[in-house]
Amino acid sequence: MENPLVVITGASSGIGESCAHYFHKEGHPLLLLARRVEKMEKEFGKLKNVLIEKVDITKYSEISAALEKAEKLYGPCDCLINNAGVMLLGRMEDQKLEEWDAMMQVNVYGVLNGIKCVLKGMKERKSGTIINISSMAGVKLFDNHTVYCATKFAVNAISEGVRAEVATSGVKVTTICPGVVE
Repeated sequence: MENPLVVITGASSGIGESCAHYFHKEGHPLLLLARRVEKMEKEFGKLKNVLIEKVDITKYSEISAALEKAEKLYGPCDCLINNAGVMLLGRMEDQKLEEWDAMMQVNVYGVLNGIKCVLKGMKERKSGTIINISSMAGVKLFDNHTVYCATKFAVNAISEGVRAEVATSGVKVTTICPGVVE
């Protein structure tokens, strides 16, 4: 392929979907990952050089299998956009433990799983970019956002840590912290 593979989690809507449109327009082959495959199929299913996979990003093995499939088709991943996320708001005393677990699993472990899947290959090739979509909630606390903020603070810390680990390897790590988006 002329342009390298871009992998996007949470590609079925919002920032992930917009990134997919942008990188496809730029001629990159794409691996699009999300739970809502039907929406991705409708939006991207007829496009060339797009692989759509239903993946639970909290499961490393599912991301790894999808990545392996895509790299066989398009070559190595040069860019990972860790975009998938869950925002369940509420006061600490009112939130259910299941809501906390969902946010921790998707927002923290999902990011870790994505990074682990691509990092070794990027370091070996001495190139690649990891883009972690965090939030202003990872920089500043907001009312009724305590656990969500904690997950996004974790994304920022993970990004800084990995950035330091790969500083001399040619791999770049970027964190984007948007405010409210549609």
